[in-house]
Amino acid sequence: MMKCIKWMLILFFTAFLSFAIYLESGGNFILNHSDKQLITYEMRSCKKLPENFISFYNTVYPNPLFSDSWSYVIGDLLKPQSSRKECPCSQTAYRLFPLLEIHNKKGIDQFLTARYIEHHFTQQECLSFNFNKFDFLEKEKAYRKFHNLYSIKKLRIFSR
Repeated sequence: MMKCIKWMLILFFTAFLSFAIYLESGGNFILNHSDKQLITYEMRSCKKLPENFISFYNTVYPNPLFSDSWSYVIGDLLKPQSSRKECPCSQTAYRLFPLLEIHNKKGIDQFLTARYIEHHFTQQECLSFNFNKFDFLEKEKAYRKFHNLYSIKKLRIFSR
């Protein structure tokens, strides 16, 4: 009986340790080479934010650039009612996740993608990516795109 309990504990500990290593691997098992290249290209193509903007961001949102996705998951488990402020790398993973070629996407895959991004990029680079991709003037840009498209079609009609 004691031998059975000992083997069960060893098996449980091994399974837990294997799962923790899988999570900490940061998406190396689910991301293929083209996904990793896409993430690297998207992150490197963004402009850096000015240092005064980053200090202002740290003033408004204390500690998000010094935390990682683990601290937010643990905080969410301990205090489910608290407002969830994700780290910039988790937000980056959320933005890039639809572009990736992951089959049978699950919620844990987004966490693994965030861990991969955290291992390869800084929180400041993720913040730069998020602010470069965020559309502050969504309605204005949509109006301009429609206006330009309509003007081009109108010119084509008159040029016939």
